[in-house]
Amino acid sequence: MANELERIKGKLRKAENIKYSKHAEEKLIERGIDKGNVEEILRNPENLMAYIFERDKYPGEKYELYFNLSKRKSLKIVVSFVGKYLNVITAHIISSKRARLVERWRKKHL
Repeated sequence: MANELERIKGKLRKAENIKYSKHAEEKLIERGIDKGNVEEILRNPENLMAYIFERDKYPGEKYELYFNLSKRKSLKIVVSFVGKYLNVITAHIISSKRARLVERWRKKHL
């Protein structure tokens, strides 16, 4: 899992362009999440703590990414990689406790 986490971090750093779906743009405004902060987190993914790979209708590889913001808050960003492009599908703040549960579930089941 650690190698896969590092691979995803590498892909985030190498992404040439970050695009946002209409849904993502609407939800960022609705949820009070700054788009600039999301881009900074994606380009500097040191706080990436967990991920879930998803298969879906989106082209490329789709992931739920969990970033540690503080002791109590984490940011969940759903993205898809298509070549060197990164598409942000949605993002929202969750409790860090929930993000740690995802991390433990991955370690146990994958």
